[in-house]
Order: sequence, then structure tokens, then C-alpha cells
Amino acid sequence: MACPYAAPMSTSLAPSVGTANSGANTDSVTSPKNSRVKFMDYADEESQEGVNKVELGFGRTYSEYLQLDKLLDCQKLQSEVRGQRVDDEHLFVIMHQNWLERTPGLKETDGDEGFWPKYERAVKQYLNDMYLDAVNNDHPKQVREQLLAEYYKTKDSFVSILDPKQHEIQMKNGNCLFSHDAMKGALIIYFYRDMPRFSQPYQILTYLMDIDSLFTKWRYNHVLLVQRMRGSKQSSYMYLRSTVSDRYKVFLDLFNLSTWLIPREYIPVLSPRMVKTLSEHSNLSSTLTSESE
Repeated sequence: MACPYAAPMSTSLAPSVGTANSGANTDSVTSPKNSRVKFMDYADEESQEGVNKVELGFGRTYSEYLQLDKLLDCQKLQSEVRGQRVDDEHLFVIMHQNWLERTPGLKETDGDEGFWPKYERAVKQYLNDMYLDAVNNDHPKQVREQLLAEYYKTKDSFVSILDPKQHEIQMKNGNCLFSHDAMKGALIIYFYRDMPRFSQPYQILTYLMDIDSLFTKWRYNHVLLVQRMRGSKQSSYMYLRSTVSDRYKVFLDLFNLSTWLIPREYIPVLSPRMVKTLSEHSNLSSTLTSESE
């Protein structure tokens, strides 16, 4: 759609505004090849037939008018440097990932080994107890087989969070976006959400998932609307239906946190120092800095 505020001085304002029979996605025609803003090409679809007034020289696209390439080039995407670009990197790294990586209690401080070694031992104990229960001869054979299958399934699910290399592989495959340290921070917030210092962070994580859920619900309602009004013969319906999948969840990593939760009796006990730290709200910024060092 053409930008109505970017019309050339020699033309009137009216021709610069996209009409009903204008190309619905003219940005993809005029954007530079190396543009950071990518659009789907619908040029071959019958529904996109019409007069593209931007191609005729009437006005400019919104991406050109707003100079989005200049804005987006202000930050160098690290995922692009590594060879696998993730366009949402700025959202996760700046606003959420760095915050989670600095969660108090993750790293060793003043003789306290930190949360993660304790969590690893707790998971090991939990899995060991699951196995002992599964091979207990007091259970019928069918029950033992079912418990063993559940044990191996649970054991495999913990591999990606306990092994940093496996987590890195998951990131390269696009199955997760949060760094390993960020996932650790989210887990400790989940486990100790009743502590005053973690109460609000836990609510933030919950609200982020709520927002994601509402987007998914909106997409699903949109799919039903398109199917009811236009049927399923249009390619647009097939595309919209695909947007309801996990692939389009922004905070999928947060949804998957429940995979690595353990029963309450296995949750590591906080040290007296951490209990004191998480029970106070004063000097928040200075405490976060000292904990992250």
C-alpha cells in the first residue's frame, strides 16, 4: 500500500493512496533486494490482480517512507553473524533474554554454589526415584512397562536443558530462541515464584504467554472467518491455518518451561543468604549487578 504522506510534489494526494483494486502487497515489488523487511510474494494470485499505482510512480511505499532499513540496520543481528538470521532477535535479546540471564541466584556467590548445580542433582534424584519405582516388582508387568516408558520419555526431555551443547543444537534448529542462561533464569523464577523478589517477574512471564495465547486465538478465529467466507480453496486459507502452529508463537520457550519442572519435594532448598536476597525489594539494581558478576 502506498504511503499517502509521501506523494511527489507534482502529483495530487489522492492517486498516492492505495485503492481496493491496487496490489495488496506493493512493498515486495519496490523494496530493495537486501531489505531487512521481507514480504511474501503474492504476485501470481488472482486476488492480487489490479493496478499497482506505486509501480506507476504515484507515491512511495510505507517501508520506503519510514526508512525501515536504516532503523533496522542500527543493530547488527548476532544470529545473522552466525549464519542463521532470526528477525525477532532484538525483541528477545534486549527485552527478555538479557533480563533473564541476570536473574539472582544463578551463579555462585560468597560460597553459595548457585541454583543450577542444585537443580542438576535434584533432577538426577528425581529420575532415579522414577526408575526405582518403575522396576518395582510390586507393580504388575503392564504397569512396570508403562512406568519405564514414562521414565525414558522424561529422561530424554531433560537432556536439552541440562546439556548446553544440546540446547545450542536446539537453537540452531530453530526449536528455541532463549539462550541456555536465559532458560535457567526463567526456571528459577518459576520454582521460587512465591518469593517477593520473583513474584513480579513471574507475573511478567505469565502475561507474555497470555499475550501469545491471545494472538493464537485471534489467528484461529481469523482462519475460521476466512474458511466460512471464502472456503478452503484459496491458498490464503492454507497459509492462515499454518499460523496457528507453535512456529508462530513468539514466546514458545516460556510455554515449554513446564517440561523441566520437577515435583515440589525435589526443588532445591534456598540458602539463608538467597532467602534474604529474594525477600527484599530494596537496592534492587545494585543486588542484580552483584549477583550477575
